[in-house]
Amino acid sequence: MPPVLPFSAVELRTFLNILRGHWFGGPNPPPWSPELDVSRGFPVLALRGSPEEIGTRHGRLLGPQVRHLLDHYVARFLGPPDGWRALRGVCRRFEAMADAEALAELRALAAGADVSYENLLLAHVLPDIYKPGACTAIAVWGRYSGDGILRVGRNLDFPPLGVAHRMTVLLRISPRRGIPFVSIGLPGIVGFFSGLNAAGLCLSSLEVRERRLYRPGEPYILMLRRAIQRHEQVPEVVRLIEASSRTTANILMAADPRPAAAAIEYSPAFVHSRSARDGAITCANHFRVRRRLNLWPHQVSISSVFRNRALDRRVRGVEKGSHPPLDDGDLQRLLARTAMGMINLHAMIIHPEERSLLLSAGRVPAAKGPYVFLSPNELFSDEPSAGGRTEERTPPRQRSPRERSTGPSPRPSA
Repeated sequence: MPPVLPFSAVELRTFLNILRGHWFGGPNPPPWSPELDVSRGFPVLALRGSPEEIGTRHGRLLGPQVRHLLDHYVARFLGPPDGWRALRGVCRRFEAMADAEALAELRALAAGADVSYENLLLAHVLPDIYKPGACTAIAVWGRYSGDGILRVGRNLDFPPLGVAHRMTVLLRISPRRGIPFVSIGLPGIVGFFSGLNAAGLCLSSLEVRERRLYRPGEPYILMLRRAIQRHEQVPEVVRLIEASSRTTANILMAADPRPAAAAIEYSPAFVHSRSARDGAITCANHFRVRRRLNLWPHQVSISSVFRNRALDRRVRGVEKGSHPPLDDGDLQRLLARTAMGMINLHAMIIHPEERSLLLSAGRVPAAKGPYVFLSPNELFSDEPSAGGRTEERTPPRQRSPRERSTGPSPRPSA
């Protein structure tokens, strides 16, 4: 299926809007609800219950921000909402293959926020159709990690267009069925880009440009929502992707507390899990197994090679003994070095074994910091937290050799 609009036209519009947003900013977002905890510099919203209950509360508390996102962010990709009519037929083909629970939550969210369900669905299909993102990720543990624990560093490079970087929200979701999880995203988005669950599984999505941009199927951010909510280990995620109706080419960095990590490279035609060798794995926006995939020649695809090489050089430095193992500070500097400047929306370091993370958001480029440390209690406890800490933190506890040999620690209650 060809793209709905000429890909070059969307690319040009996006590029011009990136420059416009960087130089002139965007409209001020509406103020956050006083019910939200904004002590960390970004709001934290706790949601629990059935899909309908989660969606209704999400829409009620973030309704003004959801409307702002559709009017001033999605519209900058696609033009005024009146022109989205041609895309809705495409969205219906994606909707037919999406998870029923996700769609129920999306409908409740649209009703709670007083927005069009069709327009909100389009926002979830947009990443499959136009592929505006560019990211980097690295996972290290064992001799590559400063204290031996598993660390996952991740840049989310996604055009803020003067809007999205001021609308980051951390969602703490405790579904009635499934595993509690944390998602770092945007208002009105029930899909998943980055985060971790209470079992310690963490997922980070990275886009790959392909000449054939997409096929109708389950929107990939809704597929990843199923993965983070229902699974605990990397092999389970691989099997879920293999069984799904995949729409487009992407890479998923997945890690769990055993410790284990993999870069799952997938397209509508294949799935390949590239496992970490000896405690380190890197990825960006190109496949390293299927090198002959018919990729779209694009500045993101070209820069991906150089960004990935920067990560690999640092890993090789540890192998040769010319660099020390990577700690949180090293990963922060490496993320800053590989960030895509004007579109670096989020930067984070996730500790799956500790169920904690360091997050930088709210400014561009995010990888320059500062980072806020979020403890397991702040991420997964039902009790209200006292706020995040910036920069200074207690390092995660190093696991003993006995603990490493006995597998992951028990899942915390949530």
